[in-house]
Amino acid sequence: MNRAQLARYLKDRQAFRENEIVLPSGQRLGEVIEPWQREHVFGPLDATKDRQPLYRLLYLELPRGHAKTATMAAEALTAAFLDGDVRIFMCAADQDQARLCHEALVGYLKRNPEIRPSFHVARNEIRAKATGATIRVLSSDAPTAYGLGGLSSKLLILCDELWAWAGRELWDAMFTATAKVQDWRVIVGSNAGFDTTSVAWEIRELCRTAADERFYLYSPDGVQASWITAKDLATQQRTLPPEVYQRLWENRWVEGSGSLITREQLDACVDSGWRPQRAGSDYVRYVVGVDLGLVRDRTARAVVHKEASGRVVLDDLRTWQGSRREPVQISDVETDLVDVDRRFNHPRFVLDPWQLQSSQQRLRGQLSIGEFRMTAESVRRLSENLLRLIRDRQLRIYPDSDLERELLGLQMVQTGYGWRMDHRSGGFSDRAVALAMAALDAAESPATSADDVKRFAQLNRELAPPARQRAGFASLTGVPGMPDYGGVRRL
Repeated sequence: MNRAQLARYLKDRQAFRENEIVLPSGQRLGEVIEPWQREHVFGPLDATKDRQPLYRLLYLELPRGHAKTATMAAEALTAAFLDGDVRIFMCAADQDQARLCHEALVGYLKRNPEIRPSFHVARNEIRAKATGATIRVLSSDAPTAYGLGGLSSKLLILCDELWAWAGRELWDAMFTATAKVQDWRVIVGSNAGFDTTSVAWEIRELCRTAADERFYLYSPDGVQASWITAKDLATQQRTLPPEVYQRLWENRWVEGSGSLITREQLDACVDSGWRPQRAGSDYVRYVVGVDLGLVRDRTARAVVHKEASGRVVLDDLRTWQGSRREPVQISDVETDLVDVDRRFNHPRFVLDPWQLQSSQQRLRGQLSIGEFRMTAESVRRLSENLLRLIRDRQLRIYPDSDLERELLGLQMVQTGYGWRMDHRSGGFSDRAVALAMAALDAAESPATSADDVKRFAQLNRELAPPARQRAGFASLTGVPGMPDYGGVRRL
């Protein structure tokens, strides 16, 4: 970069961003930047008064998908390149988000050979070679940031997704550091949240209501980015509880919990003519979800299958209730699973490995077992899928007052890592969880098509039983085009 370019960028920071920030698509920021970004995001970042930044504390509250992390990383590099010996801290909600922040920073440098030589990238720090400016990425779930030393006369703090931070310790440590320097800025890029006792709400409201002209809030109503389409939003609305959709996409602060489904939505899924099935139908793939509770909670087991239309059907449901004196016997559950395996054409069983670890070891040679680990991400997927099936009337269940009571009692609970379903205080959700586990596996797997059934039936009729066994028709893998479900079918 020559001196003329550098001189231009020192006078026009936005020119640096638009010319030197290269996006993952290979385009430069200036090629795709939108008016709302220029006016309400980058404009206030560059606003000055008496040659000093006009705004010291900026709160950019934007819906999901509005490039908040990318914007913060771009500002970090801009400051490190143009602002001399500045200490920059990019603070994230957790270690995973901190990793994404670091990857965004490194990605900008890798994609632009013009500015790459100006920086030295280390594991915990990015340093501008000419000025000594440094960028460090921290997370709110890491040890405290109190005592961070070596502050220069300039300090820039970038806070990513403040609504999701684990407590306020990192915020307090970083914000109190601004008292040590004369030239400081704090920039928050965040979704709307749900906890009005959180530090995110406190700082947002400070920027909204304070008479201090150095504070700035940008919080538009709903989606501003043209790259998020109405079709995208319609899909999101189908798979998210109303409160979560309002928070993530309408940019509104909402309550932290609420009912997951309505009575009307559930009634549309209850088929009064459908009954529990004693055995499976030929050539149908079944899935069994098992949620184990030995003492206080129930153990529940649900059998489902998916129709060619995509609808998931509940075929059978059983529960066991234990107590401290008489906990549920694992042997009783194992006996039931072996019986279900026989009655429903050797289905796929979906279990939490931590709950039934010893059972899996004993039964793995007899049953087709898949693991479902109860992580934050998997529970979110499970919850979203169950909600989508019910809203789209793609779930068919027989009348069962206990199951219906559990489903209607499910609440949407928002957390710092997303949202999940859970039962109300004093309630149960074991039946609903077992159903949801089986339904997720069924929904994400192909249904047996009518053509596959006909082709298998024809070959089945043409071969005598001994030849059928020799040809491999103990499983569907011997039929061209038939998925391998890993189980033996009734012949």
